[in-house]
Amino acid sequence: VRWLSSHSYPYSNSNFSTDPQSKAFKGLTYYRSELATIQRATTLPAVLTETGWARHGNDNQVSASNQATWLQRAADEIWAPDASVLSVCPFLLAGRFWQTRGWNFLACPNSSSIGPCTDRLPVYNQWKLAARNLTGRTL
Repeated sequence: VRWLSSHSYPYSNSNFSTDPQSKAFKGLTYYRSELATIQRATTLPAVLTETGWARHGNDNQVSASNQATWLQRAADEIWAPDASVLSVCPFLLAGRFWQTRGWNFLACPNSSSIGPCTDRLPVYNQWKLAARNLTGRTL
């Protein structure tokens, strides 16, 4: 294998934190535990194939503003400084099914309407900024 694929979500959709004891930090850095488990922490990079916050999570309601800010902070403060992180892909599906949980980066028209999801939510633009700050990384 060339990398470890990890779904490193903040546990329980918890508020962003860089406190190593917090649920958010433990979840956002879960790839580190996975790498240690397979004893490849220094030789195998991690690809975060799903991560982020849901606005309408079961365990924690998150505002659109916090969803956007926290994802950018995770990129800037946790993943960018970590050389073991090769790339990051937030859970950003667009569609009416995912919109009800608040995962979307784009808002969809009324469920009775047919049409593409095109209206950008705050997390869309914040992630574009985070991508610029992850120099040399794949997003």
